[in-house]
Amino acid sequence: HYRQDFDSKTLIEAMLSRMNAKGTKRGNIKKLLRNSSKEVWLGYTNTTKQKVKNHYPQIFVSNNNRWNIALSGELSNSSEIDSLLTALHWNGKDSSQIELITEMINRFHCECLHAIDGTFAFAAFDSLTQCLFLAHDRVGQKPIYYVENKGIFAFSTSLASLIELSHLIPMRISLNAMGQYFI
Repeated sequence: HYRQDFDSKTLIEAMLSRMNAKGTKRGNIKKLLRNSSKEVWLGYTNTTKQKVKNHYPQIFVSNNNRWNIALSGELSNSSEIDSLLTALHWNGKDSSQIELITEMINRFHCECLHAIDGTFAFAAFDSLTQCLFLAHDRVGQKPIYYVENKGIFAFSTSLASLIELSHLIPMRISLNAMGQYFI
């Protein structure tokens, strides 16, 4: 559901600022959809002080403009994925990790997770179906936390950033979810 009683962009900026390492300012926010029933945004920030060797867009758009993807972490099998996609006659621009994941999602949707290894979490918004696809590595080294209540769904790889929503969503621990986590 779409709520108009807060400024989404300002709220997302506050969430991202909680994630930033001291002194980092890298990040961006992109509005993907706004209609009468919902508003969808993706935000991304680099939480390390390290200089990125090759700077790629933090929110990447697929060649067919169907998918918008934010990636946190890295793949450990980029060369295998690149070889798989090349065998399928894919011709990427630079075979960056975000480009590889985007193409895997574009071709295989959630089945792509069987082929991807590494320490990662990503959010992929499908503009065709208007669905959000969240995933993280098998072990959960890069977790995804989420809250949903009162017409708001928000997620992050950092619990600290979700605290910014505490004035809109009551924050309480789910004992059921906690029990499932520790099993």
